[in-house]
Amino acid sequence: MQFPTGSEVKDAVATFFSDVYVGGWGSTSQIVGLSGLRLGYSSSDYITALSKATIKISSSELLSKSTVDWIVEELGISNGTAAFTDADSVLDWIDIYGAVLDLREPGLAAINCSAGLTHMPFDLHVDFPIFAMDVSLNGALFGNARMMDLLIAPSSNSTTLAITLRVELRFEESDDIKSQVATVIEEMVVNGATVPGLMSATGLVVGVSLDDNVNAFSAMVGELDMTHITGRGTTVLDSLVSSLQLDDVLLGIAGEQELTADVVATMNKALPNIYAHIPYLHLEVELNGVVFAQISVVNVEYSDGAVVANASVFWPTEVATIQRVGDVITNILFNRTNDLSNDVVRFVNLQFGASESDALLFASDAGIVFNAASYIAAQTALYAEGTSRHFELIDIHTVLTDTGVSVNITGSVLPSTVPFRNKENAGAIVQVMYAPNGTVANDMFDVLFHDLYFVPNEHFTFNLDVVARDFVPSIASILPRLIEFRPYLADVWVGRVILTDNDPRQGDYVGLQTFGQLNVVCPDEYFYSPLYIRPSLKVSLTEGLDLDIDMYFSNPGPLHLELGSMGVILRDRTEEIGNVTLTINTLNNLEGGNAQYGNHVPISVKITLDPLLIGQNLVDLITGAKQYSLDWFSFKEGVGADNSAPWLVDLLDAAPADLVSNLIPVIVAVLGNIDIQIGDWDINLSSVFKSTASEILQWGEDHYL
Repeated sequence: MQFPTGSEVKDAVATFFSDVYVGGWGSTSQIVGLSGLRLGYSSSDYITALSKATIKISSSELLSKSTVDWIVEELGISNGTAAFTDADSVLDWIDIYGAVLDLREPGLAAINCSAGLTHMPFDLHVDFPIFAMDVSLNGALFGNARMMDLLIAPSSNSTTLAITLRVELRFEESDDIKSQVATVIEEMVVNGATVPGLMSATGLVVGVSLDDNVNAFSAMVGELDMTHITGRGTTVLDSLVSSLQLDDVLLGIAGEQELTADVVATMNKALPNIYAHIPYLHLEVELNGVVFAQISVVNVEYSDGAVVANASVFWPTEVATIQRVGDVITNILFNRTNDLSNDVVRFVNLQFGASESDALLFASDAGIVFNAASYIAAQTALYAEGTSRHFELIDIHTVLTDTGVSVNITGSVLPSTVPFRNKENAGAIVQVMYAPNGTVANDMFDVLFHDLYFVPNEHFTFNLDVVARDFVPSIASILPRLIEFRPYLADVWVGRVILTDNDPRQGDYVGLQTFGQLNVVCPDEYFYSPLYIRPSLKVSLTEGLDLDIDMYFSNPGPLHLELGSMGVILRDRTEEIGNVTLTINTLNNLEGGNAQYGNHVPISVKITLDPLLIGQNLVDLITGAKQYSLDWFSFKEGVGADNSAPWLVDLLDAAPADLVSNLIPVIVAVLGNIDIQIGDWDINLSSVFKSTASEILQWGEDHYL
């Protein structure tokens, strides 16, 4: 069969199918005619007697609805033309057996697929080397679709025809199509399947190649309501996303602004025999119009539900945006209120393709708004009730060192849904800062994280070294608040976070500096209360006064402290007239420290003065009428110069003046939080002093670390 190529033929065919599309079978006005009839042995040996006869038949009668119904039913297709009334009914006939999506060729998306065309109980053989058309979205050219090597043949199932083909999609990237694609994507997110618009096909050619084909159908216009596409697309996409399960994510540092992740995942509801090769995928996250993160994924391989990929996240150095994100995260961790009513989060600049330089950009103008307020509110509620508290600290073992403290931390068991791991030797650096009135004044401590261990279904652990820096200016704020049982971290901030690819104690590392300007207000923390005091007094006219105080308290939290022995020697000029020593070794709730008397701190007070002069000396000490010197000391364990902790001595040395300047509230607070036990007597002053203190000092509820 040969087809003429003139425009009259193309227009006539297009008009006919347009009439069928609009009015249905039997509504066409065209006349179908036969002429030039030749009967014979070959194209050169035939009878010409009928060659000038013309047979004309009305197309509306030839292809009436009843005639087409009869033909369809004779082929064995049930329901006649009712089976073709809409796109959904036709799409339901297609049963996909397998497909391979390949984006490795620049500018091209190739799909090799096999499928079954059901409800077709007859023999049909179709072999089209090429079947091509132009595809438009709402009038904007989307690209060219080519179905190569289309083969339709009977299958082993008597009612199904087997289809194999290769589809090649070459995309246009004009501003017009970018705008149309953006509208469709954004409408899908907001309205689901209900998306206005039309997908149309024109320029249909069928043949051996693009140069050798039949173009009689090229003027036809086929249209498909976008709802038929987006409805199914939304369902499939939602199913795939909801079934995505991260199995393993190995995190690493690639530079000062880049984090890497080697990802292994599973899609549990994936279609069988589906494979994909996507060399490059890019997406950006905007917060309030500013790009917060640029996410690039390379070498995505999808095979029968298994996904592997290499991702990287690049953070532009936008301080205000980083700070806003940090505030939201820490508010969740510290159970503080998040107000995101004025924050807008969008996913933008979607690109994918063979490489970064050859990426397809037709979807790059889309901006998908993410309901951050609703998501954060849900996560905050789950975290508050413990449902999603995957990173709960259960044991904090703290030991005094000569430069600060060393801490070994054990956390809860990580669920399989949190499969994040760090590369070997990775660490972090965090600074603790003194920030009165929100103005960062100095670095109190550097916190060095090392020996990180995060493995799903196991307790996570990590160690940290707290190194003392310039902490003395903060004592005037922290110490009185601590002893007054008020929030003692009110002027302390944590931040300047640097993630490192190596142990930060070694100094040789690459650090992710993105969060280096982050500052976070610490949560409210209070000293242990109540304190149970059991004094034992011994008075000697020759040796002075010995007072042993056993202090007990309950520790319901995970903090275990080993601070050794510390104290002060009181001197009158060069003569020692007294000393105070206490040993701090607290137990946490795992060690029985949450019992009423779970922790014991022995305090030894020795005064070598004449007992009759003690009262006057105390008055002189407080009023400054007489000059005394205080020599503070601290030992990590036992007693001896080799075990001293100079930084803690500096801290203690800076404390007395601040305590004296806050003497009245300190006394009130101590009396309001102690229970004195002498023999069988129990003197509890807390009810009187706490009620007074809550009015004067505006205390809140007790909190424990």
